[in-house]
Amino acid sequence: MSITIGQKLRQLRGTFSFGSRRPRRGLPGAPDTQLQPDVPTTETGAFESLIVGRPVATRSPRKKQIESRRHDWGRALRQQRSNVTFDLKRIDFYDGLLNQIELEILRHAKLHDANTFHLLDSLPGIGKILALVLLYEIHDISRFPTVQDFVSYCRLVKSKKESAGKIYGSIGTKIGNAHLKWAFSEAAVLFLRNNPPGQAYLARLEKMHSKGKALTILAHKLARAVYYMLRRNEAFDMKRFLNR
Repeated sequence: MSITIGQKLRQLRGTFSFGSRRPRRGLPGAPDTQLQPDVPTTETGAFESLIVGRPVATRSPRKKQIESRRHDWGRALRQQRSNVTFDLKRIDFYDGLLNQIELEILRHAKLHDANTFHLLDSLPGIGKILALVLLYEIHDISRFPTVQDFVSYCRLVKSKKESAGKIYGSIGTKIGNAHLKWAFSEAAVLFLRNNPPGQAYLARLEKMHSKGKALTILAHKLARAVYYMLRRNEAFDMKRFLNR
């Protein structure tokens, strides 16, 4: 009587465990010990389950979900790192390009009106960029007959709605040059850096007005100083500025 492969494997299954080499009960000459049945969790156990029909221990859906999320998080993290690296390279490229453009504009500005540029650069809080903005937005200071016309053009005073000697409020808040308003507002903040006399002057203004109003007054005074500097062709004088 011939024995099939399945029957032979079942005989071996009764003698040895696929997951262990320890003898099982039924082997001739082996001690009669009580052994716990093996649960097929390895590859051998999976092969055994295919032969004898036993269930295979698989991962739970919760573990699969956690592993899937970890895989997604890892992929998202790698993508973010790649994006940050690309952005940093792009910033480095544009920084170099902007530096070249600034140098070229400075060269043309000094050739165009070097005296006015250096006068503006002498005021604390006005650097090369703000000096360029003021130089090309003012264009020619002689086109403003009075200092009141200049500060009004810079949007540093309120326009009044007036009729027959009566004031009905303010109007035309967008009349003037927005770039000059921004430049003098920035200069008022930068004027206070590493400038103890300027900080003391602002503190005196804050005692009478709010902090925002004090900065507006300082910007207005800087605009007046720029007007007289360009009119008289004089550099900035800190003592005269603070004492007036």
